[in-house]
Amino acid sequence: LGIWILLALVGASTLSNFSEYSYDNMSMTKVDKPVRDDEEVMDKLVRKLRSEGVKYVFTTNEFLQYQLNFVTNNEILAVGRKDRCRIPENVEKIMEAYPQHANEFAIIGYNFHYRYSGKLPLVGNKIFYVLRPSKQALEQVGFFK
Repeated sequence: LGIWILLALVGASTLSNFSEYSYDNMSMTKVDKPVRDDEEVMDKLVRKLRSEGVKYVFTTNEFLQYQLNFVTNNEILAVGRKDRCRIPENVEKIMEAYPQHANEFAIIGYNFHYRYSGKLPLVGNKIFYVLRPSKQALEQVGFFK
């Protein structure tokens, strides 16, 4: 009986801290603010991309592509790298659009994956972005290969 009480207490204390975690990069990653703040960061990102005329996005993290496509209802079309994208028709659309619409493209990713701190602009100190990337820059991070 004592072990069950101990397990229940451990489970209850773990559950109370669950709101401090965010589902990022296929693992539970502790974040500095509750998950609801992720919505604010995504809203800020969408506003920034729209203000810059971005209609196509390459994401370095697959979950960001799904979030951005969902939040904008594919108004801003996002894909991960070709070998990781689960929506092949979107990859084809983006690859065809790049030559004529390169000024409407961006690369985004989680800052904690690349730790560019200060070298790239950030949204909410969480997501970096690169506006109008060159084809060479896209090749360097794994797109167009």
